[in-house]
Amino acid sequence: MNDIDGISEWHSSLRVTNIYRTLLDCSMLYPFAQALPIFDSAARQGTDISELPEYCRSLGMDSAAITKLCLNTDPLSENGGESFIRAMIEETNFVIPRLQRPFRNPRNPDAPFRADFSWELPDGTIIVAEFDGMGKYVIDDGTRRGIRARVYAERERETALRADGVRRIVRLEYEDALYPERLRRKLLDAGVPQRR
Repeated sequence: MNDIDGISEWHSSLRVTNIYRTLLDCSMLYPFAQALPIFDSAARQGTDISELPEYCRSLGMDSAAITKLCLNTDPLSENGGESFIRAMIEETNFVIPRLQRPFRNPRNPDAPFRADFSWELPDGTIIVAEFDGMGKYVIDDGTRRGIRARVYAERERETALRADGVRRIVRLEYEDALYPERLRRKLLDAGVPQRR
């Protein structure tokens, strides 16, 4: 990772810190839950973060924060909201979920449904959590028919997930991450296990 040693680079006629230095700075400036979306985004775009903790140590810096971020980074997180919720799942001491688990789509087997978060318990119970960002409910045509189609598609998707073994589905909103007790209650009520 030769690029890690160069602190800055040119971008659109401006000298800016490179991605590695930017990630290092973010790990020091922001709490875990705010920095994880940045790390997930970098990984999703192909940035290799594996050497960042050692780079941090080579600079004589405390590497605890960046090590925790690197261990929890997942390029499968599709947006900042999902990353933020996942960070709060970690912070509230729940088992880390599997991301983007595929489930059969009976209408189109070549395009499986994917669950934002899932847990499979030892008894085979599958729990799914879906992050309901507002974009899911923005209606392209703004008509009643368009809203009805989105609601119907979501119901159809839930029916397919249940037919594929999902026993519980919990809906998470951005506000759940802002109020950890609310998130904790939703996950406990769904049966998501906590770490020991």
